[in-house]
Amino acid sequence: MACPFFDPKEPIPWSEWPNPPLMPLGDPYSGVCTLGAENPPVRECCNAGYARGVCPNFPGGDAPDAVRFGIVKLEGAAASIRYVRERDHHPHDSDLVEPGSGTLIARQADAYLRSYLRRVG
Repeated sequence: MACPFFDPKEPIPWSEWPNPPLMPLGDPYSGVCTLGAENPPVRECCNAGYARGVCPNFPGGDAPDAVRFGIVKLEGAAASIRYVRERDHHPHDSDLVEPGSGTLIARQADAYLRSYLRRVG
């Protein structure tokens, strides 16, 4: 479950991250903290999620602390993707997201879809 405030940019080569945890976006990514952190904890929090109490930039309050994705429908390169944002390991909200729409959640879904398509070849 990636951090819901993480804007993934480029995949990190697996060789640069020995023994990584499961990657919620499929592959590990470098990226930007949309909360304005200059040196976000990309490995510990951004890629892995559940940053509440761990990341010094996390806003706290009722903010979701992780997001997961699942492909609902895939036709060629077109996909329908559902996201679930979690707070303390419980569902916070969910919806369908249209990849390519430009929103933060869509950019995360785009990263997830690219990783998925790479794995299934």
